[in-house]
Amino acid sequence: MSYSTIVGVDLAKNVIQISVVSGRGKELLNRSLTRNKFAEFLGKQKPSRVAFESCETAHCWARAAQRHGQETRIISAKAVPPFRQGHKTDSNDALAVADAAPYVPPHARTSRRHRRDDQGSRAAGEEPLGLPPV
Repeated sequence: MSYSTIVGVDLAKNVIQISVVSGRGKELLNRSLTRNKFAEFLGKQKPSRVAFESCETAHCWARAAQRHGQETRIISAKAVPPFRQGHKTDSNDALAVADAAPYVPPHARTSRRHRRDDQGSRAAGEEPLGLPPV
């Protein structure tokens, strides 16, 4: 399926930086959101491709995005730096993830989504704050 927008997501401890890029490569939005606001954003966003840089919480958020009808892609952290413009900031990282998403095929240099029970390193097996239970 072809999506008109790509959402690049940079996950951090306290905030989540999103960069929404049109199908033609124009940045439409680059904003920092709290976890609760990001969960609301996923529910309100029309179906898009949501790309995350690979990390432990990326799998939790990818599952949440899929529940809202989004196509998700988790991109290897090694594939993102060539797309970064300028210094390493949350804003530039989110834009780099969005820019990398169309060029990284789903079968190469991406990570499969872990099921909740596959993530044994999470102590209590809970979703990040702000996510509805599975």
